Amino acid sequence: MKSRVRFSTTTGLLVIFLLPLVVASVLYKYRDTMPLPNPKSHGVLVQPVRQLAPFNITDNAGAEITLDRLKGKWTLVYVGADGCDLECEASLFKMRQARLALGEDMSRVSRLFLLEGDPGSAGVVEILEEYPRMMVAGADPQVAETMFGRYPEGQIFMVDPLGYVMMRYDSTATTKGILKDIQRLLKYSRIG
Repeated sequence: MKSRVRFSTTTGLLVIFLLPLVVASVLYKYRDTMPLPNPKSHGVLVQPVRQLAPFNITDNAGAEITLDRLKGKWTLVYVGADGCDLECEASLFKMRQARLALGEDMSRVSRLFLLEGDPGSAGVVEILEEYPRMMVAGADPQVAETMFGRYPEGQIFMVDPLGYVMMRYDSTATTKGILKDIQRLLKYSRIG
């Protein structure tokens, strides 16, 4: 009877140690044919991740905004055309609401409205009244394209605290989706 118990214990221990190796080997061998899980992010990852080149743009008050000013915080950047239509206002609203919903982590995220035009126009002044803590800067369309790639207008970009553009959202993105992505990034980030 003792040998039977020893055999069961030995077999059990052997299975416990070998089973993970067998499962890992099977998963590795068939990795190309296995279905991938759905991505958890609500935005589109920018691939390859692009580091912002040093830039110097001017906000509506005439102060300079540089790459160093963005570093250290996660930054939501909306690139808009001259003026701000309903789609633009909706995107700015989503950015504000997602940031406000972070609660105590709100200070880890900043917002920038990069306007391809004059930041002192009448429409922009109205936006500043509604979003007083958001940075607003005017830039040449070529500068925006250099920073965020081809056709950046009308999109929200996520810039990490080291100055890398790592995610983008189009006009169909929801506040809830942006918030979930930011919360996940802040939870696992050791920077910013």
